[in-house]
Amino acid sequence: SAIGGNDLADDQLDITSSMKEIFELQYELYKAGARNFVIFNIAPLPPPADDASDAFRDMLSKREKRCVEWNAMLPSYIDDFMAAYPDSTMFLFDLYSHYKTMQEDPTSYGFSEKAGRMDDEEMYLDNIHPSSKAHKHIAWHLGSFLSGMEMDKDREEKYDK
Repeated sequence: SAIGGNDLADDQLDITSSMKEIFELQYELYKAGARNFVIFNIAPLPPPADDASDAFRDMLSKREKRCVEWNAMLPSYIDDFMAAYPDSTMFLFDLYSHYKTMQEDPTSYGFSEKAGRMDDEEMYLDNIHPSSKAHKHIAWHLGSFLSGMEMDKDREEKYDK
């Protein structure tokens, strides 16, 4: 299952209830025979453009805090699920850190220095949705994570070309 920052934009959404619901759905998958799960935490929102209004920046700040809150709760829910169902395995993929790294050092990932901000049309297509190129980098890191070893950095660079 996937949940993103835009899903947490509603201030009325109870994060704890939503987290419980996600794990109830994971249990339904478990009952159906699934035993191995990859759970993604929530990626950070891209920083706003320099000319963004204060109201927009405030809204983004609130949304980012909710993403951080979600990500902080997630490991304990994973631990509880695996304790209750010891024949299951859950892997937590740290999407947040990978996107944060790309935002802070875009040139290392083949983006221009201006990339990593909303509407940059390189890393993000709009205010929050990553580009295909950004998804390719995340897919490479996910493959590396699932294989249990860091894949050849040179292969990541070639993967994007």
